[in-house]
Amino acid sequence: ESNILPTSFLFDDLFRKTPDKFMVKTNLKDAFFINLIPNKLDIIEKTVKENSCAFGGANVSVKNGISLTVYNKYSIYTESFYEKNYDNVKIEFIEHNNSKFSIIRVGRRLNVYLLDGKIEKVLSINADEVYFDNVLKTVTYYKDIAKHKVSSYYQYVDKKLKPVNVQVEVSKKFYINGLPLKVLPIAFFEGFMHGDDLSSCMTEEILTKKDKLKSYLKDYVGVLPCPSFRNSDETGLIYKIDDNLYEVKYCQVEFSDRKISNLCITD
Repeated sequence: ESNILPTSFLFDDLFRKTPDKFMVKTNLKDAFFINLIPNKLDIIEKTVKENSCAFGGANVSVKNGISLTVYNKYSIYTESFYEKNYDNVKIEFIEHNNSKFSIIRVGRRLNVYLLDGKIEKVLSINADEVYFDNVLKTVTYYKDIAKHKVSSYYQYVDKKLKPVNVQVEVSKKFYINGLPLKVLPIAFFEGFMHGDDLSSCMTEEILTKKDKLKSYLKDYVGVLPCPSFRNSDETGLIYKIDDNLYEVKYCQVEFSDRKISNLCITD
């Protein structure tokens, strides 16, 4: 058995910019974080769940990942993806605002398809709970500092499934101003991403720039504590570039009397 390891690995532009279905790549600027997606070779395809109704049908099967098929009298839509947990699979069909939908859940992945004509995927997110009562409601629990619970409400308007309301809750034990100064920026960016009221930890001056702050930081999808090879005062903001491809931008925070007075993306 050999213990020989490669002495180097070059990250060229193709590796940096190209999505890969067998790995999730996060560009940390001076390094890459790579999460390999298991490629289990299932010899026999197994149907996990199937369901149909008067206006369409769908089935979910397993072979080298998840294979999903949605169909109606106009078209057939297929896609494949990896999902670790496929024990919890649900296929539902609903009519909403004179339109027909298929809601398919595989593990934490939730896909919604419009079945009015040629099938379209109108929503794809991760969620822990899903409900439908006039509007589609999804609930997601985050394992972050504040233990966020985010409830999102969607309605089909103008041929699009649009978010119409978001409710954000945090743990009753969470108090952002009681955190160590080193941890506070991480909690701040996590809360800002979810739309928390963070006025208690911001100076009056930066509060007046709150709207500009949103456009400055843009839509990041996660927060990363500073890696050891970076300036320890920085916090990483994770941005989605493509499926399985992410990039980190680092942000430095300044304080005045334990309140955030300024922040700046360093690269």
